[in-house]
Amino acid sequence: MFSTSEATKKLFKAIEFQNASGERITPEEAWNHFQQALKEGANVNAFEDGMTPLMCIISAFVTSNLSYGLENR
Repeated sequence: MFSTSEATKKLFKAIEFQNASGERITPEEAWNHFQQALKEGANVNAFEDGMTPLMCIISAFVTSNLSYGLENR
């Protein structure tokens, strides 16, 4: 089993709009964390909870759009 690098952990946290301490951050801060993690060599093919970073981004996007649609019915 491969261990997840710190850069890869940072990448997944950024997708969840969290900093390294697990605190919520703004989308702009998340984008900065995301870019920094990529510069640090984050593994974009890593799995966390059965999903890659791209799958997490898509899931977050779909979830946010669904909740927005339900709120505006």
